[in-house]
Formats: sequence, structure tokens, C-alpha cells
Amino acid sequence: MVEPGEALDKRWAVRNSGTCDWGSGYRLVRSGKDLMLGPDEVALYPARAGTTAILRLALVAPTKPGMHISRWRLVAPDGSPFGEEIYLWIEIPEPTPTPTPRGTPVN
Repeated sequence: MVEPGEALDKRWAVRNSGTCDWGSGYRLVRSGKDLMLGPDEVALYPARAGTTAILRLALVAPTKPGMHISRWRLVAPDGSPFGEEIYLWIEIPEPTPTPTPRGTPVN
């Protein structure tokens, strides 16, 4: 649960289980449309084959109540996606109704 418009600092620990290093040109790319504000892609932290990288995104939660998901893919320099899709799933609560005062006016 997050508040409407809340700033999010999302981090994923992702293992480079391949045989090549992630260097310049490797990106984390948004793979669908969602209501979270933030970049559509960021550079992957350089990670040698066999090591773990921390992928970090600065996002802003939408203001619309409900469940929201933001999906992301790792992309090689040639534009081909690899690995499994990663995602962030949040819920924005319905606003709490403001009570209205009741009573009889006094003259």
C-alpha cells in the first residue's frame, strides 16, 4: 500500500547468470503502459557475468486508487530482451470520506 503520488525508490537484486558482462548499452526498459511516473528506461548497472547487480528506479505512484503494476525488461545493446520480466505491484487506497457536520442551525 502506498499513498497517491508517493515517491518510490524501487530496487531489485538481479543476478547476471549469463556468460557476458552487462556494460554500456544494456538497459532496463519499461515493457508496458502504466500510470507510474518516471523514466521509460535506465542503464543497467555494469555487472560481470556471475555477479548480482542492484537495479534502481525512482518512480512516483499514480493518484488513481486501485492496483497498479509497472513491468520492466532487461534489453541487450542490439535491442533484444533477455531474462524474465520484473515488475513493481502497488495498491493505492480509496480516499477516506470526510465526515460532514450535522445539526440544527442556532438562531
